[in-house]
Amino acid sequence: MKKYSYIILIFNFLSLVSKPIVISLGENCAPAAALRTLFNRYYGLRDKAFPFDWIVTSFEGLYKCIQEDFENFLNEKYLIKHPIHPQTGGVINIYYDFQFNHDFPTTHNINPPEEDPSFAGEVRDDFKQLIQPVKEKYFRRIQRFYEACKGQTPVVFIRRRATKGQAEKLYALLQKKFPDIEFTLVIVDSYEEIKNDWGLSNIKNFYIPDYYDRTMYGIDSEEWKSMLQAVGIL
Repeated sequence: MKKYSYIILIFNFLSLVSKPIVISLGENCAPAAALRTLFNRYYGLRDKAFPFDWIVTSFEGLYKCIQEDFENFLNEKYLIKHPIHPQTGGVINIYYDFQFNHDFPTTHNINPPEEDPSFAGEVRDDFKQLIQPVKEKYFRRIQRFYEACKGQTPVVFIRRRATKGQAEKLYALLQKKFPDIEFTLVIVDSYEEIKNDWGLSNIKNFYIPDYYDRTMYGIDSEEWKSMLQAVGIL
């Protein structure tokens, strides 16, 4: 039995080696949740996060952030507690229009986990005084992002929510920023027009209903699985 387990591990490792690096570009946690669950189910080796995995990002903010090399990602001058939903909304970066729901110390959890998202409680009023571990965590994730984009291994970027025009704009930015990598940009959304193939080179579009974001972020849905298989991830 033990020998059989070793064979499975070796097979999984060899399968993983031939796979691209997969990076979520938001707009919410759905891509990261699907990747973590499905990738671990098949290969058991997806335990590291990238900077956009567990935050909510507007398209404009994402574009600006990558364009500026994350210059104001955790600039304290632009960080505030969610003004409308302080109990559940986490911290807002008003410069990029990003929402950090899972990272900052809360009234229930002063030490959020380093890699996995935290879900408990209202962000503390003194969160800026406790920000250093958050900065260190995201420094690692940003470094991981740039390391993946050096060009040694193909990359698949997945973005939940974007129009065709936005996808082309984002692709052009990624191509300019990372000219040495072979990459594919995958757009997942729920509007009717995305059901039709855009016919764009190295940009793939898929329709997945919002319903699958509301049920454990779609991590068990056939739609997410089929999409990941179609782009060669699973």
